[in-house]
Amino acid sequence: MIITRIVYYCTYTRNPDEVPRFSAPFTTAHEARGEAKLLAGASYWGAIEKHYEFKQDDVNDDGWHVDWERAGETAIEIIDSF
Repeated sequence: MIITRIVYYCTYTRNPDEVPRFSAPFTTAHEARGEAKLLAGASYWGAIEKHYEFKQDDVNDDGWHVDWERAGETAIEIIDSF
């Protein structure tokens, strides 16, 4: 059985030449905006992203993958920047 979820991540960096880091997943956009406010206060900049993810029910919690098949082009959406 496939399990799906929608989560929000903050992708952030201080240096545009570095690969952005991901925050922990948040269940609501409000929680992600709170994290973005903290990151911006610490001189980071980046974006809040909405991800549609899936995993097999027998995989541990690290087994989440972007759901390109079901969500298509909107599997990852940038909803705000900071």
